Amino acid sequence: MVLEKSKILCGLGVHYRKSKLGRTGEAAKDFSIHFGKLIEDVSITRSSETENAINELLAVERLGGLTLDRDQKDFSSIIQIRVSRIQENELFKAIGELSPKQERMALSELFESYINAPVPDAYRGAWNFWCQIHSQNALKGKALAAFNRDKPEEIKEILELIVKLFKWPHASQISLVSGVLCGDTTRIHKIYPRLIKVLNTFTDGSITGLQDFGIILESCHCHFHGRIRLHINRTIVDFSGFRSGIKIEDIDLHSLIDVDVSSPRCVVVQKEAAFYELVKLNCGDLLVRSDYPNEPTVKFLQALPDSLDFWFFGNSDAIGFDVLRELRKLTGKSFKPLHMNFRSGSGHDNNQLLQTERKLLEALLQAPEVQDMKPWIQDILENNSNGNYEQETLGVPTLDWFPYFESNRPNTIEAH
Repeated sequence: MVLEKSKILCGLGVHYRKSKLGRTGEAAKDFSIHFGKLIEDVSITRSSETENAINELLAVERLGGLTLDRDQKDFSSIIQIRVSRIQENELFKAIGELSPKQERMALSELFESYINAPVPDAYRGAWNFWCQIHSQNALKGKALAAFNRDKPEEIKEILELIVKLFKWPHASQISLVSGVLCGDTTRIHKIYPRLIKVLNTFTDGSITGLQDFGIILESCHCHFHGRIRLHINRTIVDFSGFRSGIKIEDIDLHSLIDVDVSSPRCVVVQKEAAFYELVKLNCGDLLVRSDYPNEPTVKFLQALPDSLDFWFFGNSDAIGFDVLRELRKLTGKSFKPLHMNFRSGSGHDNNQLLQTERKLLEALLQAPEVQDMKPWIQDILENNSNGNYEQETLGVPTLDWFPYFESNRPNTIEAH
């Protein structure tokens, strides 16, 4: 029997959960609360509401979900409400929720299910013991260290993420790892303190951060990588042999005289995590990392010969196309979009455009710099969603050469 939207029963359930009996399943005596206090706490003021509340309590008492202590002189007058351990299940069935005992058991079983999860042999014993202890603590209602027991889905997410992190094969930026493992490039950032606390605890301090998995936090610097020589003052610096990205500062670009480029194309990459993955390919393309281009980036791009093939690999959302507009406007180069077509994705299409995003997209339709992008921009407006727009969700490159991702080749603009 479920009594829908019962203020009195829901209020009783809240108080019971907070009690020692509700939290742990163990107490010297039954849970009890004064009827007048409960009525006041759930803001029942009208006589008709009070009468309904009494009838609901009487109904649950008949089901064996609670006991009503009445005035001996006036048996119809309720003084207090008591709930014993054996009455708990019937009470919460009437409320329409899992009982605290059922929740403790489910949480205990969750930790138990990860005892034999595949973790490196060096941590297997510690991981098994840690999961067993947390399974026992969950059942007894004890503290769970970094976890909030009221968020079992997040607990499961963190446990699963730890297992996946141990399988991550190579060094990558945190937002790409988060995009691939969580489907959200910011998710690991949001749960980072709890995630690291768990890792640090069961490894006895040997893991102190995601850097121990080779996962790198983003930098906000603009930098480049590729086959290029810069003539700065009287010095020629050849960056062709560098395997990592090179940061270049404004003070150096002020002294830039000329450039020699042997790369066939220049690809500006909006997000640092994606840039980092492409740099690792060392495929010969000149890669430049930039969101909205700052002054040093603009100077660097302007110095490149017009004969290069210019591409922009960005997010397929309003901001991404606005960055493309800005690049074209400030550098004078004919940047073409790479992998910026609308992509449907599970769960992403339900995220409707914000009003600010819609206004920016409508302004872009009128911007002279991106008139050739109208069909791409209209796709977003017509779907009222950015879709699966983040470039990190494409994952690691599937090709060792341009255009880097075989499954999402540009189909309206030819790739050279």
